[in-house]
Amino acid sequence: MALDTVLPEGDAAHPGKSIDLVILASFTGRQRTRAQFAALFDAAGLRLTRVIAKPEPGWLSIIEGRPR
Repeated sequence: MALDTVLPEGDAAHPGKSIDLVILASFTGRQRTRAQFAALFDAAGLRLTRVIAKPEPGWLSIIEGRPR
């Protein structure tokens, strides 16, 4: 399980996109979409099972994975 920002696909506005720029410039990290999290979990031997958006703050989600 992870707690992180899950960016929407496409060009829709989202607070996580501003955070993404700061993280990329400061730490060479990045925020990910659901599909990118699924690929990351797969590389770690996990299967992404669900993403639960937290109501407050609205830019965080619970990302759940299980062993394959």
